[in-house]
Amino acid sequence: VVFTKETFGPIVSIAKFDGTEEEAIRLANKTEYGLGSCVYTSDIDKAKRVASRIVAGQVGINCYAIENMEVNCPWVGHKKSGFGFHSGIDGFHQFSIPKTIVFG
Repeated sequence: VVFTKETFGPIVSIAKFDGTEEEAIRLANKTEYGLGSCVYTSDIDKAKRVASRIVAGQVGINCYAIENMEVNCPWVGHKKSGFGFHSGIDGFHQFSIPKTIVFG
């Protein structure tokens, strides 16, 4: 259930995989949801590569993203985890409709 449903609460999911980055990314993205994810490794270059390919609104590297985000970071879910942005300048723009008025 943890890998197929959007769960909320203090849950840690652990899965066996073949040890490659490709397999880890495939497993992380093999869901209809994409609110948040975490990458834990001592190899920061690997963490950046993997995090950039995970389809989620927030990806924490060696942390839970929500607890370490700046207040101006956009809060967004990918896939079926929501629509639109909240917080930050992206959230502001979502609720704003620009208009140009020109005087001649």
